[in-house]
Amino acid sequence: GSPNIVPPWWEPPPHEVPAVLPSKAVVLGRTDHTAVFYSGAHVYTGGIELQIERRMRHLDMDDEEWNVLGQEFMERPYRQSEKEDRGRHYSLKFDDSSEFVALTRFRPKGDIDRPPIEYSVMRTRGGSQGDGATFASSEGLWIWPLPKGVSVVEMIFRWPAMQMVESRVQLELPDLVGASSRSFPLWE
Repeated sequence: GSPNIVPPWWEPPPHEVPAVLPSKAVVLGRTDHTAVFYSGAHVYTGGIELQIERRMRHLDMDDEEWNVLGQEFMERPYRQSEKEDRGRHYSLKFDDSSEFVALTRFRPKGDIDRPPIEYSVMRTRGGSQGDGATFASSEGLWIWPLPKGVSVVEMIFRWPAMQMVESRVQLELPDLVGASSRSFPLWE
């Protein structure tokens, strides 16, 4: 059979090595037990993936509290309606444009198969690890197409389940077009 071709607005191209954009880490939300921060960006020829890191620490919780918090941290077992009320919310604004909400592939197929009119912001990848004292997780926000002429992006973040109220931070993304030229294919 033929390989499954993923539309470019879904995720970064798997056959391309990105340029790493030097960046200052920015805390998006923090409580006594949980923190979320932007850690940098990977720039591809067609888009940019913002890197998001999450951390959780045990501190003074008993095991039951730790397990409950861990379930919330991993957003399990949420139904879609609960995710909207309790889950992590990311959205982006480029200059004076509209707000673009970060979406996942887990929504009606017809919606995701259509190319976006302006920008697509998709939640991508994900990995996690931890032990009895800490837990770490990472994810990306894939922006397609590459926002040319944009040097600052406003990120709006909230996570009601973790008592993180809405925060708005400015992310500096200098010379995206120049950075995209440093990206290269793994194979010709």
